[in-house]
Formats: sequence, C-alpha cells, structure tokens
Amino acid sequence: MKRALLAAAVIAAATSAHADWLFQGGEDPLDDQKIGFILTVQEKTPRPFIIGFKCWQGEKDETLLILTTPLPHNAGGAYKDEVDVVVRVDKGEKRDVSLNLIDVDGKIAFRVSAEREPVIHEIIKEVGAAKNRIVVGIADQIITFPAKGSANAVRKFNTTCEDTKKPAT
Repeated sequence: MKRALLAAAVIAAATSAHADWLFQGGEDPLDDQKIGFILTVQEKTPRPFIIGFKCWQGEKDETLLILTTPLPHNAGGAYKDEVDVVVRVDKGEKRDVSLNLIDVDGKIAFRVSAEREPVIHEIIKEVGAAKNRIVVGIADQIITFPAKGSANAVRKFNTTCEDTKKPAT
C-alpha cells in the first residue's frame, strides 16, 4: 500500500502545477487483483497536502481515504492515534470522518477504510460530481483541493473498483 501511495504522490507532486485529479490503476503484485488510486494536491502552496482514495476490485469495504501532510513524522513524537476531519464538497453536506495516524515515507499521514467509515463512498460520489472544490477541515486548519478532473478520475476509479464477479446461479 505504501509503495502505491508514494508512487502516486510522486506523480502528483511532479504535476502539482496542474492540480488536476489523477487516476492510477494497476494490479496488486501479490494476487493480481486490480487496484485503483485517485488523488489531488492542494493548490498554491509550496508544501501541499494530498488527498486520495485507494480501492481493490470487488472489495468495497477495503476502500481507503488517505490524507498526507507535508509535515515530518517524528518517531518519538506524541501524536494522537486518530484525528477527526470534516470533508465538504462544493456547498454540499459536511461529512465527519475519523482518520488513523500513519507514517508515509517520514511524513504524517492519515487513513481510514470504508469498513470503518462507510461515508467514504458518499464522499467519493460527491468528489466525482464536484464543480469547484473539496474542503477538508483538520484541527484548526482548512485545506482546499481543486475539483478539476475529479469526474474523469472518479469514473475510472469506480470502473476499476467495481465487482466484476458474477453471482453463482
């Protein structure tokens, strides 16, 4: 998971001047299962936050919401294990989500699965319909992400993630 996240973050950082939502698809090297990842980078800042979602084909509850920060993770630091964030797409409903703290390549990041926070699926749907912005409130900080390219990225993401197995008859 970390490798895919880092690869996607590198792609995003390299193209952050465009600030479009990006899609990256592939296969899990351990079981050949299709995976999808979408993300975007905070605009107009030299040390941006990145928001993304990751899925595995046919594993809806495993879908992840990931928020990476530009802040270094101090292994000896005293951090909360969990942080509450608010996500709002355009002028839509505010969505409360609790994220778990993780270390991604020495940076503070947060993630949670749809199994624990089913509202993630609603957020992805709203991101796909976004016209202007995606806003994340964390602690005393408001982080704004662009909506440009989100519809196309979410469409590809959903196509990759859908369960293609036919039910037994």
